[in-house]
Amino acid sequence: MKRFYLLSVLMVMFTISANAQLEVNSLGDVRIGYYDSHGSYKINLLAGSTADNSSVANIGIMGKSVVTGYGTAASCGVYGMASHSYTGMCYGVAGSLLSNSNGAGVMGGTSDFMGYNLYGKYAGYFLGNFDVVGSVTAPSIIQPSDLQLSDNITSISSRGGSALNKLLDMNVVEYTRKPLIPSLKLPDTVSVEKVLQDANVDIDKKHFGLIAQELQTIYPELVVKGQDGYLGVNYIELVPIL
Repeated sequence: MKRFYLLSVLMVMFTISANAQLEVNSLGDVRIGYYDSHGSYKINLLAGSTADNSSVANIGIMGKSVVTGYGTAASCGVYGMASHSYTGMCYGVAGSLLSNSNGAGVMGGTSDFMGYNLYGKYAGYFLGNFDVVGSVTAPSIIQPSDLQLSDNITSISSRGGSALNKLLDMNVVEYTRKPLIPSLKLPDTVSVEKVLQDANVDIDKKHFGLIAQELQTIYPELVVKGQDGYLGVNYIELVPIL
């Protein structure tokens, strides 16, 4: 019986190796499917595919994770970690756009976006809202303002009242931020505490701004309620008013 099972496993492995190009070397590295040369990279698991039909979506690796039932366990389709004992670069998850076609090195969305058309080349493209715990650094932040994308255009002076008086009603305050607290009790509390510790590095730093609840009584359009229930201020659109 044991021989039968062993022979069955060997036959399955041989079939997979012949049809799916599965290779395992003496170091335990695995290759599945078509792949290009990666030079001096050491790859433990490499999977790739080609498609000669441009109407068919071609996916090298797809990860799917589903958690059923109750509980607060995390579900992650793809999770990457990287470390280096010296000064080399580390990327937990890396993506690059190598072709001349439009697209993105990293694509993210809150729903299935396979086949979504991008009119340009992007390092990252996100369909939906995203939050950042920490600071965002960028040479410039551009908000769409093309006439072709605008509708129901009216001058702000036509709304009545003095814009200057409304500006004077704004209460600019100086404040510090409260410490962040985790919204969920995740299994890996050590990792969560490390993230929160990094985010709270500048906890004593002074900030200047407006209180959203106060601005809401003057310009409610500039106040946005996040999915976590907290209010935020659209400071970019506040600039033209100033």
